[in-house]
Amino acid sequence: DVVSARGRGFPGVIYRSQVDPILDPKTKLVVLINGQTASAAEIVSGAVQDLDVGVIVGNDRTFGKGLVQNVEDLPYNTALKYTVAK
Repeated sequence: DVVSARGRGFPGVIYRSQVDPILDPKTKLVVLINGQTASAAEIVSGAVQDLDVGVIVGNDRTFGKGLVQNVEDLPYNTALKYTVAK
């Protein structure tokens, strides 16, 4: 598994690689982060770290929490953003 998401009232999703190994062992991978890194970049960074296929470099903590969110349009040109998975 590369990345998965699960949550209350949210069908779990698992993304798997179609090749093994996911990354050629000769490939060097570095992900740069800072205090403005958020959302998808955090998910990618977490996958790289969990799969031990590269290193994360930065001197700050990332901005967000790596959450999966949906946006629902509402009347009067407004919207509701809510967390559906972690």
